Amino acid sequence: INENEKKLLSYRISKKEERIETFTSDGKETVNTAKVGDVIITGLSLEEYVIRKNKFFKLYRENPKKPGSKEVIPVPEIRRGGKIESLEKEIHFMAPWGEPMVLKQGDWLIEDKKGNYYRISKKDFELTYEVVKN
Repeated sequence: INENEKKLLSYRISKKEERIETFTSDGKETVNTAKVGDVIITGLSLEEYVIRKNKFFKLYRENPKKPGSKEVIPVPEIRRGGKIESLEKEIHFMAPWGEPMVLKQGDWLIEDKKGNYYRISKKDFELTYEVVKN
């Protein structure tokens, strides 16, 4: 992907421990607790989610056109995942941060480098990411 074509996300640094409820375009996704210094990302559907401060710059890069703007783009990384096309019913599972998540028809199930799984809603995936096939 050309960096100029990527969608920009905004972020803020948590100044206190706070509970973040993530609501995507199709409803409540999960809950997480941000610790002081963790990063709260606001996605393109205005959903908020928590990234631990030690992972933030491994996963996101500042907007190259506006350094210091609190705008970031996802860093390309190798992840395995797939779009869920043929569910008979929703699948409920535990996110790596210990809270329930639900996987729905058309969502993306992503596995990170450590073997943890999480969901990205269909609409939010399409707004933010591009599929690259090896």
